[in-house]
Amino acid sequence: MVWTVRARGADRWVTWEDGAWSADPVTAREVGFLLEGPALLTPTGPVYEPMGPGPDPVAVFLNAASMIPYPVTVEGEAPAVPDLPPLPDDVVA
Repeated sequence: MVWTVRARGADRWVTWEDGAWSADPVTAREVGFLLEGPALLTPTGPVYEPMGPGPDPVAVFLNAASMIPYPVTVEGEAPAVPDLPPLPDDVVA
């Protein structure tokens, strides 16, 4: 899967290719810092927890989309948030 999040008319971008991400220097610092924790799915939550060690394409995409100034374009196919089973607290009997 290859995708790029890019700001229209600016030099801000993040690309995912072959299991790794790259970005312009400013965005690389911002996204790299955010990858240390969960990523917001919407501005007010819930959050997405990366699925293990190493780069996670969903976490990189969510953080890139939040750090790159609008308007943005997405080239390629954005990664999908995986369906996870509900937590015990979410289940209503």
